[in-house]
Amino acid sequence: MKVAAEEIARTEIPKLEGYVNAIGAIAAIAPLLGFLGTVTGMIQVFEALSLEGLSNPEVLSSGISQALITTAFGLSYCYTIPCNLLVFQV
Repeated sequence: MKVAAEEIARTEIPKLEGYVNAIGAIAAIAPLLGFLGTVTGMIQVFEALSLEGLSNPEVLSSGISQALITTAFGLSYCYTIPCNLLVFQV
């Protein structure tokens, strides 16, 4: 039984290791994309502040909303895409 498990491991381990670089790249890029969206959303907020002042909170909330949404997606993709690659494409 041990010999059979070792033979299967010899064939399966290279398949699993083939995805390590892709998973690492996705895990490194996803939070950066989320951070980029956060920065652009905050730029939008400060631009709205300079044009409208504090009189129109709807303009401010759209930029803050964009910042929060992109942060959430960046962080969630950081974990879900590599896990899905490992689980479903191996």
